[in-house]
Amino acid sequence: MGPVKVGRAVPARGIPCIVSDVGGLPETVVDGQTGFGVSPDDAAAAARAIRRFVEDPSLAARMGRAGADRVRERFDIRRVMLETVKTVLGR
Repeated sequence: MGPVKVGRAVPARGIPCIVSDVGGLPETVVDGQTGFGVSPDDAAAAARAIRRFVEDPSLAARMGRAGADRVRERFDIRRVMLETVKTVLGR
């Protein structure tokens, strides 16, 4: 499973995420709202983000719920298919 699939599957289950700016991950995870975005070469920032979740479980729970809501709203298969058909048909 590639990063984008994981980046959508994990938040969809209400799990807060820490992602780097690669592929489509920032499209799914909004820094500070549904998880944390860190630079791919900044291990210290990733450690700080992990620490925030560990030290504040309510923050992790809120971000997890927000992530699940975002995935449901943005990546609902019916909505995505309808937008695809409209694009293909030019409507």
